[in-house]
Amino acid sequence: AAQSTASPAVIEALLAGRPVDKRDRQTPMDLWLTYLGFVNDFRFPASYRLCKAAGFWGKRFDSISLADPAVRACLEHVEVVLNEHCTGPERDTAPD
Repeated sequence: AAQSTASPAVIEALLAGRPVDKRDRQTPMDLWLTYLGFVNDFRFPASYRLCKAAGFWGKRFDSISLADPAVRACLEHVEVVLNEHCTGPERDTAPD
């Protein structure tokens, strides 16, 4: 389905941990994938844990047929990032 396809530039940016340039968004899925990029900007383990526990990052995709392997790769990437960064010392403020 057209809704489940994504533009190569959007996929590349997300997997590389870069912001998606809005000019690269061509499909409805591109917009949703852009929202996943926020996990690359977290700074604290607690942020990753809260995001993972809430699971909201994946809920939108639960109702979509993910026929595009690149889209599935982006979702898997986000899950890996969350899992890798869920551990670490707690800190309520930015480092000095």
